[in-house]
Amino acid sequence: MSWIYTSLTPRTTSYIVNHDTAYEIWEALSKLFESTSTARILGLRSQLTNLKKKGTTINQYLFQFKEIADKFAVIGEPLSYRDHLGYSLEGLSPKYDAFVTSIENRVDRPSIEDIESLLLSHASRLSKRNIAEQLNFAQANSSSYHGNKKNQKLF
Repeated sequence: MSWIYTSLTPRTTSYIVNHDTAYEIWEALSKLFESTSTARILGLRSQLTNLKKKGTTINQYLFQFKEIADKFAVIGEPLSYRDHLGYSLEGLSPKYDAFVTSIENRVDRPSIEDIESLLLSHASRLSKRNIAEQLNFAQANSSSYHGNKKNQKLF
């Protein structure tokens, strides 16, 4: 039973703490994850709709997305290619608009894994550009500050 506990998230573990046997634990987990009720599906769709990259790294965002997508698969309702692509791109911030447009307008149908790889590459590029812009700004301010000190008259 210990392997069951170690393989679950803390949130999921809270659903099984009152069960004593592996059978009881398995039944509780089955009920938790196999529920195909309309409410469960709508709840998961709502989570996908509300999932935004804002304030997280791209890796964290993709991990959170995958967790929700996996729940769809577990209940026997895996996301279609279009839903997976649509929901995952919709949660990105406006700075990813060029990337989103380029993916949406592709003639071929790249795999979800390929798109995620391209997204990680794009995020890395944005991060490098942001760091370079911050360095340039800091250098410009530093030069301006030192230039003004030279022009000041001493009393």
